[in-house]
Amino acid sequence: MTTGSNALLADPGSGETNRRYREIVRSLHCNIAQWEKAGLFMGGSLVEAEETCYRSDELDALLMAQVLSASGRHVPVHSAKYLDNMRQRTRAIEDQEIESTESDGVNYIYDTTTSAGWTAHTEQSALAGARALNRCLLDVYEGVYRSAFVLSKPPSHHAVCNRELLLAGRACPTMEPDGENPFGFCHLNSIAAAVANLLAQDDGPSKVTILDFDVHHGNGNEDTFWNDPRVQTISIHEDQGWPNSGDEWNHGGEWAPGSNMNLPVPPHARDADWKHAMEEYVFPAIQRFHPGIVVIAAGFDAMRGERPYGNTKLTQYWYGWCVASLQEMGFPLVLNLEGGYTPANVVAGVEQVLMALKGAKQVSDFIADMQKSHSAVCGAAPFAPHAARSRRMAEAMEARAAAIEGNIFALHLCQ
Repeated sequence: MTTGSNALLADPGSGETNRRYREIVRSLHCNIAQWEKAGLFMGGSLVEAEETCYRSDELDALLMAQVLSASGRHVPVHSAKYLDNMRQRTRAIEDQEIESTESDGVNYIYDTTTSAGWTAHTEQSALAGARALNRCLLDVYEGVYRSAFVLSKPPSHHAVCNRELLLAGRACPTMEPDGENPFGFCHLNSIAAAVANLLAQDDGPSKVTILDFDVHHGNGNEDTFWNDPRVQTISIHEDQGWPNSGDEWNHGGEWAPGSNMNLPVPPHARDADWKHAMEEYVFPAIQRFHPGIVVIAAGFDAMRGERPYGNTKLTQYWYGWCVASLQEMGFPLVLNLEGGYTPANVVAGVEQVLMALKGAKQVSDFIADMQKSHSAVCGAAPFAPHAARSRRMAEAMEARAAAIEGNIFALHLCQ
């Protein structure tokens, strides 16, 4: 696991979001010592990445790793303009007097049009997270570690960082990224950059799966790899939630039909609903694709008590079960911390994931925990998916299959 104090300086959103993020990072760091004492890390596997991170030729090469675009050309995950815009934002806030100041005295800017904010330190935090994730992905694929978890902020899965990869035509575009600025608290798409960099290695994998179980749709990875058949992007998320994307019929571009899977689950779903979704649709899709490694955009905001960010009601045990199930299938796993806004929830979810990665709990243990938690809340009601939610998911997957069979592409490249 890689962590570091850089995440405390991220401040990638509004004042309230930043306060929550700092509290989450502090809570995670307080618990790391306990987890280490409990034996959840092997010797030398807990890495404290504390060094300050600035732009460099090496980092630019990572962030500008190439993916296949709709034109058939390979283009960088992060354009030079995107990275330059980030640098300019940092300089502006360093050099100018900022009107908006948080209660703890940190100068910040929040842009409502992109739902993202920044301070003088946000760029460094984002770069540190991208560097850490890239190192972990390379180490796990090369067999140095069996798995890895990067506890970093800002998150990454909403950022689309090159206008040549930006998609249009969504059903409810109330707010969309522009390919030149941060979006949804995400300043760099570190997952996309690390995956593209891994694929570029001479001895790298031929295929990678990105699984996103954040409560919000993983639009950044969907857009970035829309036309790249080497990458399978799967997002399970709350239906009709922010950022109003993630429709089931959006299955990939003309160069990579079927490579993207969106599974919108109705609000107020519980463990049994999301367990059903994974077993019925997601796990079989990953097994058919047979990637060399699975990267997880690990958001914990689908847990009970995360309103107003989401209305789903998972317990921490679902996350442990999901990761343990993937590990049981034999896939190397790398996780990157994404959403989650309640410190107790994030800590509890991360702890269960670490237990799964360590093998301290098995799939059957997590199922028992989910059933026990369900009984405590729902009494004698059976631990089973809700009929209406199951029907909605089945209809969604039927619509996706029809779009693939009919060669229908709902999204297109922005002009």
